[in-house]
Amino acid sequence: MNAFFHKSADTFRRLLSPGNILQTAVAAIILIGLYLVSLQNYLLFHGIIETACIIVAVTIFVIIWNTRRMVADTFLLLVGVSFLFSGSIDFFHMLAYQGMGIFPGNSADLPTQLWIAARYFQSVTLFIAALLIGKSLTRDRKYDAPILVTLGAAVTAFLLGSILVWHIFPACFIEGVGLTPFKIASEYIISLILIASIVMLVIRRRFLDPKVWQFLVIGQIFLIAGELAFTSYISVYGFMNMFGHIFKLLSFYFFYRAIVVVALTRPNDLIFRRLREEEDALRKNEAKYRAFFTTSVDCVFMTSLEGKWLDFNDAALGLFGYETRAELQNTNVGDLYADPHERDRHLRLIRDQGFTQEYPVTMKKKDGTLIDTLITTLPLNDANAVIVGYQGTIRDVTEEKRAAETLRQSEEKYRTLFENMLEGFAYCRMLYNDDGRPVDFIYLMVNRAFDRIAGVKTVSGKKVTEVFPGIREAFPELFAIYGRVAQTGQPESFDLDFKPAGKWLHISVYSTAPEYFVAVFEDITERRNTEIALMESEKRYRDLFEINNAVMIIVDPETGRIMDANSAASRYYGYSKEEFAGLVITDINCADPKTTFKDMAHAVTNGGEVFSFRHRKKNGEIRDVEVFSAPVVLDRHRLLHSIIQDVTERKQAEEALRQAHKKINMLSSITRHDILNQITGLRTYLELSRQDLKGTKHEAFIEKEDQAAEAIQDQIGFAQYYQDIGVKAPEWQDIRSQIRSARSQLQQMEGIAVTADIPAVEVYADALIGKVIFNLMENSLRHGEHVTRIDISFHETDDGAVLVYEDNGIGISQHDKQYLFQKGFGRHTGLGLFLSQEILAITGLTIRETGEPGKGVRFEILMPKGTYRVNPG
Repeated sequence: MNAFFHKSADTFRRLLSPGNILQTAVAAIILIGLYLVSLQNYLLFHGIIETACIIVAVTIFVIIWNTRRMVADTFLLLVGVSFLFSGSIDFFHMLAYQGMGIFPGNSADLPTQLWIAARYFQSVTLFIAALLIGKSLTRDRKYDAPILVTLGAAVTAFLLGSILVWHIFPACFIEGVGLTPFKIASEYIISLILIASIVMLVIRRRFLDPKVWQFLVIGQIFLIAGELAFTSYISVYGFMNMFGHIFKLLSFYFFYRAIVVVALTRPNDLIFRRLREEEDALRKNEAKYRAFFTTSVDCVFMTSLEGKWLDFNDAALGLFGYETRAELQNTNVGDLYADPHERDRHLRLIRDQGFTQEYPVTMKKKDGTLIDTLITTLPLNDANAVIVGYQGTIRDVTEEKRAAETLRQSEEKYRTLFENMLEGFAYCRMLYNDDGRPVDFIYLMVNRAFDRIAGVKTVSGKKVTEVFPGIREAFPELFAIYGRVAQTGQPESFDLDFKPAGKWLHISVYSTAPEYFVAVFEDITERRNTEIALMESEKRYRDLFEINNAVMIIVDPETGRIMDANSAASRYYGYSKEEFAGLVITDINCADPKTTFKDMAHAVTNGGEVFSFRHRKKNGEIRDVEVFSAPVVLDRHRLLHSIIQDVTERKQAEEALRQAHKKINMLSSITRHDILNQITGLRTYLELSRQDLKGTKHEAFIEKEDQAAEAIQDQIGFAQYYQDIGVKAPEWQDIRSQIRSARSQLQQMEGIAVTADIPAVEVYADALIGKVIFNLMENSLRHGEHVTRIDISFHETDDGAVLVYEDNGIGISQHDKQYLFQKGFGRHTGLGLFLSQEILAITGLTIRETGEPGKGVRFEILMPKGTYRVNPG
């Protein structure tokens, strides 16, 4: 900064030197004249100042815009954009000044807002321009100008719109009060931004001509002085306002001197200074490059686009095996590539990224020997930045690559083996005390498995007592074994409950050299835990087996030998445990031995079965039993664990119940038979009475009596079916067989097409499930009127499955649907669908009717999961 002020002082002294007296006098006269004009007509004074500044701003932009392609960076371009658009806002500020009468309202706030907007735009863009000295926005500055002009226009339009259209810009001047806090604060902020811009110019002054740099800095100093003057005026026609405009004029004068005068009198200082510096640097570097070119052990080259050698050093001859430069000169570079297409790929990469660095290429020598090379290449450009060739270096890395590949493969094999071992590996050096006793050891190298098994990280180079404090006291035998192996070289192995890691380890130790040993760790925690769990499980099983009150025996399914029996079995059968040891299963099972062994094999294959047998006790008593047999593995032998339940009393009770039910059914059958005989006689007499009393008033009574007798007859028939519901245990019923059976029982089905497109489905239902299908078919024949087709289908759902029965008859009305399954509803007996519903309900099946009246019936039998099964095929 001191240098800056010295330079500024020198500039002022030169301005006041005898050679500049006339120029200084003219400037003083102009300033005095402007002051006198401001006293007489401030609007005229203001218009002169602003017009002069706007002309300078436009001139600066025009000069910079027309020289933009010759400027090395974006700094001057952004300076031009700054003056163009800040000058545009100043133009509106001049027209809006109080007293001009151009904009409605004639308020001092509007021109003050426009002033602040222009100064914000100018200060910010000048600061950004200083940041961009020596830089560009886009590659080769191709799009810098459009981007900056577009952004400048957009920001300017927004500022003007916020003031003139949307009126959202903060107020800057209030009549009778003066400047607002926003306006005053803004002047200080703008001054700080300009100071920051000056600091950046000082930092980057080496990029600018000294004269241009000095004028730019002085111009911004006057601009700051003007901003500070504008912080204290009360009236827009006041002295401080006038003083601020004078400073602005002086500021623009120095900007004019920096850009316009220098551009017209010394254009090279403004535009080509960087180019001259670069040329000087280029000349200085050329000698260095030529020395490198001739002495480099690598091939240094220049080639044309077509691959002709433009220049190369002597190292190229040795690289490619040529004896003379002329011989290599006549060889195309592309012919030296082992792959003819590789050069095309190489050049595409250079064009895409601008260069290649150590690009690997396999090339060939004059005698055809292949060599591995690394090529670093840059394009050679002409004055118009058009690529005319390539330059770079070629390094032979054949031997280096071969040695590196051999080493890499060796290390890769070792590293892969070492790191992917499931066992932990630790290479260690034993430490002894003065008495020769092992007291510690150092981890020299470990693999990942060691870290995982031991539960540690980064132990290499550390002592074991550092990694596991207290290990020597906890495992003294560990140190004794490791020390012994390291001294004697005799390998050892042992198991260790390594509590710091919470694991059981199997450790194998061997020595590679005196005092050194390798320990290989295998985590056997799971195996030990499994063994312990197995022992505990067998103990629990043994305890459960022995103290359980259920009768249990263990049988060898191959020999039939009873391997074990619990105390409950001894009490039940009357044999002692020793006596059971000499028995086979056929000694207590009364079934045929072949059947017994077949059933045991079946239980082993299926993972368990339930059987009903008759067993013989030691005293000869025969008992009915149910046996649940499931395979178990004991001592690596597959045996059968059988639980025996005595069901003799239950069998006897069931038999007694069957006998009672049989007698009741017999009585019911005889009773129904006798009643039906009486009903038949009654209806015969009623028919005779109807003939005798035909035409009389008693004929209607006889008709009613006959209908009542018929209803009694049907209800007795229903009772016959109803008493059979649930008599037999539900079983798996084949649906397709039941459909065929029901159809065969109805002779009227001839001429009616029945399709049953269903898989091999079995449903767990009462034995009367066939009666349900029979009733549905009979109802179609009886009530469908014109049924010609019956369709039965099956499909599964998320909740189970649905068996669908449909016909093409007249269907069921909406009124009848709600009473359809009620007992007694219908045009016949009203019992068929009620009976069907009861049969299905035994195993949780339900039925509903979902058909559309007039288009046939649609009955859906809903089967929950577990009540049906689909057999393959």
